[in-house]
Amino acid sequence: MNIKSIPWSQSVLGVAALIFYLASVLFPFAAGVYLERLFPESMVRTVLTSLLLQTFGNAAALGWLAVNTSKNSKRFENYHLNNQSTIAIVRSMEKLLLSEHPLVVEHAKRRQDQALSALNLAASGELQYDEVQQKTVPERLAKELENELLATSLWEDNDPLGDLRPRYLGILEEKKKGNRNLVIKRLFLVKRGDEAEEQLKTRVKRDVDAKVDVRLMYRDEWQPTDCAQTPLDFGVWDGKRVWRYNTREDGGRGLRRARLLVSTATVKAYAEAFNLNFAAAKTREDFG
Repeated sequence: MNIKSIPWSQSVLGVAALIFYLASVLFPFAAGVYLERLFPESMVRTVLTSLLLQTFGNAAALGWLAVNTSKNSKRFENYHLNNQSTIAIVRSMEKLLLSEHPLVVEHAKRRQDQALSALNLAASGELQYDEVQQKTVPERLAKELENELLATSLWEDNDPLGDLRPRYLGILEEKKKGNRNLVIKRLFLVKRGDEAEEQLKTRVKRDVDAKVDVRLMYRDEWQPTDCAQTPLDFGVWDGKRVWRYNTREDGGRGLRRARLLVSTATVKAYAEAFNLNFAAAKTREDFG
């Protein structure tokens, strides 16, 4: 096994168990020597005390080892279950591809190609979701938010969250109330003339009241970067994940599809794109 592949937590537990074990041997010995000097006439007491202390030390070391073993067993169990699922999928696919019915074979091949494409994207740091799943991911990201959210809002009538947006915003607002150090920055990207809309004014005011750092920018003033040549609707969550929606040009007039990006370099690039444009944007008072 490659040492680099050992989880950090597992390494810490192993070192802790070794330290406890050494302590269980050395401490009783030192205690025995000390007690022998204090009570030279009581050898039996010294021996019993040393054995008792060694027993406690061994019990502590075994406890650490038991925790480590339990976690490793759970990881192996999860790996085994996932491996069994993979084998079952492969066997089912083999049966379908060997079918005598052309339509079945075509269907299986199409599904196989779709699955392979999704897995390759995931391995490269891009996760794609179907129309139902993508409406629930932002809420989960909001619940897991700890330190910082950098978000753009491409203002238009094609809201990908729809009826779920009030709940999503409510989660962020509660997070902000419970954590003064939480930073939420939002950059509204609007078309010229949108600034007069009451709906936009209400939306911006809600963020301002929730202590969100809000800026506004006309779309034609967007400063392009390698990852965002045009204005995009995306959020950088805790500097670890990017949730990005396609623009209308990418996804047509239907539901704007989204993807989760987790590559370190990609996340950094989107954070830089946000900070560049946020610095060039205007506050609510200066806008319009």
